[in-house]
Amino acid sequence: MNGIRGIINRNQDTEVPHVNKRENFIYDVKEFSGVYVERNTKNKFLNDKAFFETDKYIFLIEGVVFNIEDLKHTYHQTNWEHTLVSMYEQKGEAFFNDFRGTFNGFFYDKIEKVTIVFTDHIGDKPIYYYENDSEFIFASEINAILMLLKKNAITYTLDKKGAYSLLTHGYMIEDLTPFNEIKRLKAGSYIKIQEHLFSVSRYHLLTNTPDESMKDQEIIDKMDYLFKQAIYRQTSKNKEYGYIDIAPLSAGLDSRMTTYALAEQSKNILSVTYSQSNYLDETVPKAISSELKTHFLFKTLDNGLSLFYLDEMVQRTVGVVLYGGPAQVWDVFHLLDHSNIGVIHTGMLGDVVVGTFYKSLEKDKEVNIEDGVYSKFLIDRLKYVLKDYKIEDYKNQEIFNFYNRGFNGANMGSPLIFQEFSESYSPFYDIDFLEFCLTIPMEKRWGNYIYDKWVIDKYPNASKHAHNGRIIGKNKGKNFKLFGKNVTIYDLLPRTIKFLSIKLGIRKNSMETKNHMNPFDYWYSTNYDLKNYMDDYYSDIINKVECQVLKKDLKNMYTNGNTTDKIQVLTFLSLIKNYFISEDWLDE
Repeated sequence: MNGIRGIINRNQDTEVPHVNKRENFIYDVKEFSGVYVERNTKNKFLNDKAFFETDKYIFLIEGVVFNIEDLKHTYHQTNWEHTLVSMYEQKGEAFFNDFRGTFNGFFYDKIEKVTIVFTDHIGDKPIYYYENDSEFIFASEINAILMLLKKNAITYTLDKKGAYSLLTHGYMIEDLTPFNEIKRLKAGSYIKIQEHLFSVSRYHLLTNTPDESMKDQEIIDKMDYLFKQAIYRQTSKNKEYGYIDIAPLSAGLDSRMTTYALAEQSKNILSVTYSQSNYLDETVPKAISSELKTHFLFKTLDNGLSLFYLDEMVQRTVGVVLYGGPAQVWDVFHLLDHSNIGVIHTGMLGDVVVGTFYKSLEKDKEVNIEDGVYSKFLIDRLKYVLKDYKIEDYKNQEIFNFYNRGFNGANMGSPLIFQEFSESYSPFYDIDFLEFCLTIPMEKRWGNYIYDKWVIDKYPNASKHAHNGRIIGKNKGKNFKLFGKNVTIYDLLPRTIKFLSIKLGIRKNSMETKNHMNPFDYWYSTNYDLKNYMDDYYSDIINKVECQVLKKDLKNMYTNGNTTDKIQVLTFLSLIKNYFISEDWLDE
């Protein structure tokens, strides 16, 4: 287990399995009157973490809180423990709303007999939970709950809603997991238990109400101030602990902006790049690293060798997200010495924070669960299994997408694996920066308009490198709508040529060639060892799926789909293999 786990109001005969002691991890347990809580945490950032007990309270904080010094000053305290006590006594049950960083935690008020379990504003540090009439179990990892259920002969079952969410979206929407008995605490939420009453509350919810009064330069200046503040929070934390600054770097604009801003504050940066050889994701980062004079490490992803890590990734992610992305991160970072790695500086979600999830200027679209799915093979089946499931009443599609495609999807890919080695964070989802960007009118966020102006104004050297082939700030001309999407004359001709040439068979889709950041189809068609591995895995497990309807759907998707569809199917089959066929590894 990596993180925290607890049991509230547990039966006296509930057996808690021992956690394997891991090298360079700290293991602690506290018990009080029906409350059991433990942590098994990496021996890093220990001054940020807290696990202590007073005559009134128990506090457990996991992760990194970037603004501890500010909080100590605000609450007139000299140490973190006293600050936490003051925050609860002054702010109440949502005291952690003032934290900035990646965290989750537990709090127990012995006098009032109140339990609080929480995750951070974007759910970067997940909390999963199980409850029945007599007890409540929570943990940072699903495996930690499953181990306890298995040890106590409590049955867990496949949730078809979660299964079809994985097979369409590529991740779990809302509070779903692959198991009926286990839910995920949504981002910006906390659980409260008092006198056996269980409730889930939001302490933070994003809004995208635009501020039409802001001029472009005012927006750019405020964005840059908040972005640099976010970077400063991260670099200061690494400096405090003596860690180096590592930043994954691709040809994209988001990781680039993180790296350029980071280079203004740190002189000891390692840029890490992993991609297909000779693709833009290798050549552009090399040029940027040379210009900024950072250390540079490149790991080729040629031949799709990372896709052999199927079971290893599903045992870590428990099928909450496709295994292909996490496998690439694992392929690189498990080879490194982790002892000096601090907060890993990513560019996660930058394109949708400064830009938007929308593909048109329809601002207040109603929520549609089809938006942004990886595969539509089984979308009708997903709609059917969700017919009695209530999706939260989000203000519009963009807010739904942030909490689902962003926080439940993208942010459960590479960040989940980074947390195996250290902590990671993106200045783009620093909550102060994120909230401000969502006040920028949609017209300015759409089409990279304000993003490009920000880059050119504040980081002109960054604009000299093409963004995945696109010239930053290139005048795109007037927008008009075509087939429900906003396009420009500048975009129209190349898009039309590309679309027609693919349809007519004159050229291949980029995923079928080397010229893609994730050329899954190319790897599958050219690496016969990989193709045989994937096909054999599918053949070995498919007939062990008990539900005949689901089995038929999986066969259709794997046989007729592209390689991304196959990866979705294999992620699910690995889940079946590791959690419903052979569970022995959970006893380790």
